Amino acid sequence: MEGNHLTNAPVPELIDDLFVIPLPEGGQYCLYAPLRNTAVIVNAATVNLLADLKQQVVPPDDICTLELIEFLTRLELVDARPVKLEAD
Repeated sequence: MEGNHLTNAPVPELIDDLFVIPLPEGGQYCLYAPLRNTAVIVNAATVNLLADLKQQVVPPDDICTLELIEFLTRLELVDARPVKLEAD
């Protein structure tokens, strides 16, 4: 991810239908995006990053954060296109 720096890029934007569900195991959370049929288990550091993004705080410009944001983008949890709902 060389050359991809967040300091010059806009803060990644969270999707609207993202829910954070704490799990009984300490420090683990389920990120659930029902309109995207996506659920993933994450740690507290990921939840903290999402909270910062929600507040438009520029994330740290380090390789771990950049890779995490890339992963969340591939899951369409940040910087995602709108979901089209089908009518019945």
